[in-house]
Amino acid sequence: MEEFEEMYGIPQIVGAIDGCHIEINAPPQSHEDYFKRKQHYSVNLQTIVDANLKFIHAMVGYPGSIHDVRVLRLSGLYDFAENEQILSSPIRNISGTDIGLF
Repeated sequence: MEEFEEMYGIPQIVGAIDGCHIEINAPPQSHEDYFKRKQHYSVNLQTIVDANLKFIHAMVGYPGSIHDVRVLRLSGLYDFAENEQILSSPIRNISGTDIGLF
């Protein structure tokens, strides 16, 4: 967590999350689920990296038609954070505002 602040000047960061689509050939079954709006078949890849750009989480496989936000919800990370199983470290006061981890 401290590395993000030291390297990028952003406090209270645990990891950086992003998603992308990996293009695939049309699967034989449920192929319409894998067809995304950019007119090709894909699966979703969701990753989290630490301050050194090392992967600390990766999840791949949801059909390309599923929105990134839904992939996050389905991955379990959202529920983990909502239940404070992660991100429950100390709150820090920054410019008069209490900020938890994110």
